[in-house]
Amino acid sequence: MFLGCIFLFVIVSLRLIVGGQNRMLRSIQKVPCIQVKGEHVCSSKYRTGTMIISTSEKCRKYIYDINGIPFVNIENFFDKIMMVPARQTLRIRGTTSSCNVHVQRTSKTNTFTPPVHGVIWITSRRHTFFTMTIDTQIVLDETPAGMLKSSSNGEWVAYQYDPEVASMQDIQIIGDSEDKIYIYP
Repeated sequence: MFLGCIFLFVIVSLRLIVGGQNRMLRSIQKVPCIQVKGEHVCSSKYRTGTMIISTSEKCRKYIYDINGIPFVNIENFFDKIMMVPARQTLRIRGTTSSCNVHVQRTSKTNTFTPPVHGVIWITSRRHTFFTMTIDTQIVLDETPAGMLKSSSNGEWVAYQYDPEVASMQDIQIIGDSEDKIYIYP
């Protein structure tokens, strides 16, 4: 019995000592960014973790996507701090040269689940209707913008429509304005 207790004590002590040496502390690193042609490009040596982005409310109204994630799917987008999965290159699209963007990378990995499903497209308010074609089939035919689920951020409007199909290959959306339409399947 006495030897059993000593053996158990040694095993628990070794696990604590060895486990403590391999433990990684959560850390936060600054990620430098530069402004290039309507976007901030940030470079990091890390591929894992979470990018934490902060900017003023005024500058946030110019942003329409971060690394190909539309603003409606960015965690905490309308709060002071936004979060996206870490990558070595981070692109914050729609910013201006007067915007101050601060990016930090944390080693903590968040689980990002897009809150919006289906097809999302972002464009200006100048479009009043849309026609959407998926794999040569028209699924929206000159549908008024007011009939679609939407969310606004400054000059940008994100529209959403779920055609309720498992896979979508060729998606085309046209509107009645010449303003660019950014599509996120």
